[in-house]
Amino acid sequence: MGHFRKNLITFNMTNQCNLRCSYCWENMRETRPAKTLDLDFAKQGLRDFYQHTGSNYLGFTGGEATLAVKGMDEILSYAKTLIGEIHTELQTNGYFNAEVRQWIYDHFNIVWISTDGPADIHDQHRVTVTGTGSSQTVLKNLTELLALRDKGTLKRTIGVRATISSYNLMRQKEMIDFYHHLGVRAMLVSPLFKPVGKKEALPGEIDYLSFGKQFLSAHNYANSLGMFYGTFAMANFDERVPISCRALLPSPHLIPDGFVSACEMCYEPGSELDIFLYGTWDKNRGKIDYDSQKIALLQSRTVANLDEPCRSCDILENCAGGCAGEVFSETGSLYQPESERCKLTKYLAQRMVRNNGLYPYFHS
Repeated sequence: MGHFRKNLITFNMTNQCNLRCSYCWENMRETRPAKTLDLDFAKQGLRDFYQHTGSNYLGFTGGEATLAVKGMDEILSYAKTLIGEIHTELQTNGYFNAEVRQWIYDHFNIVWISTDGPADIHDQHRVTVTGTGSSQTVLKNLTELLALRDKGTLKRTIGVRATISSYNLMRQKEMIDFYHHLGVRAMLVSPLFKPVGKKEALPGEIDYLSFGKQFLSAHNYANSLGMFYGTFAMANFDERVPISCRALLPSPHLIPDGFVSACEMCYEPGSELDIFLYGTWDKNRGKIDYDSQKIALLQSRTVANLDEPCRSCDILENCAGGCAGEVFSETGSLYQPESERCKLTKYLAQRMVRNNGLYPYFHS
């Protein structure tokens, strides 16, 4: 289903994490003071979002969101009082204890766990604060959550989000077998790419076309097993869309620094992606000030307003210009095509069935 249909409010609970993944954007920054999301800000943001959209869809991420379980619990309780029935999603690194695991199962409809394959792959990048691999704990939590899903009466999606690097590019079918055997039926993958503002290559970085060729083979293999295997470049292949992603609605991400961002790639003012920050929390007034000009600018990024060659491209309505954050990061414009991502999207579009029914999962 078109990515823009995922109209949810995202709570970035903290800028802290209990892992030190080698390719994490936050780990490449200078040390910052620990911050957690102001709960008054979160509640006001939720009220604004619900009043404006009527949507009951809430998402939680970080940092590592499970470091702020108490805050998440308070937000969820408030949301049920405000809205009633809610639909919830969590993105987590999977590194938590048994008590948190049970709490997650009890409170979330969809859980995406970040893990990159068997231990020898996963532990190449995803390590603890002491530098040891995190795979043993993450795999146990994934396995136990799947077991709770299968034993319980509650409908739950327990999926995997994986980063594809040179370490696992050629092992995607092996990864699919590994997770399918455990009971995973949904995987979302992304190629390792540079953080915003970085030019030098990262260890394990791969080019988009190499990723596309191997992804396509893995995608077809996963289909043969009845497993969904997706990536952002194909997020809109199931229906024609007017905009590429929820950042252009804009869909709010509330971040610990007290800002509202439209894009999960933008977390602070003054960055290359400052255009996506469209709200500021005023704690003294208990209000969020929204920038109507930025909102209008983001909403103007439609298929009708894209520059050439996008406008005359034969897959325009299944791409809509691609990821707005990555396009702006590469070109400095919302309306110009992003060359490398564009190659990937075209490669996949020419080889995959499009407009053939909505996908069962949104890409995050």
